Amino acid sequence: MALNTSKGNMYEFITHTWNTVKGTCTHDCSYCYVKRWGPLNPVRLDEKELRTKLGVGNFIFVGSSNDMFASAVPAEWIKRTLDLCEKFDNRYLFQTKNPVRLLDFVLPENSVVCTTIETNRYYPEIMNN
Repeated sequence: MALNTSKGNMYEFITHTWNTVKGTCTHDCSYCYVKRWGPLNPVRLDEKELRTKLGVGNFIFVGSSNDMFASAVPAEWIKRTLDLCEKFDNRYLFQTKNPVRLLDFVLPENSVVCTTIETNRYYPEIMNN
């Protein structure tokens, strides 16, 4: 129930990471850093994370360990996460492989949106799906 201080491994400007959606990501990317933790439980909303005090002046990567906008994630979970973000004066980064789903939600005004672009070429050494 706390923000995780970012180590700057992916984005050096991010100060913290915060994950309300946890568990096995439906994308199952072979290169995902979360795989080093071993098998995960099914995707779920971590209710205790919705009590996190997000502070002020942070740049938070929301959903750094899962794709919060994946089609398998219920809209209610996303809305509850975004509602909490709105209560704190921070900047937020949201990244997804399903950017069309972003159109279903109103993101905080101070948000940065990123997408992971995959190829249509098949690279069996790095792709699982």
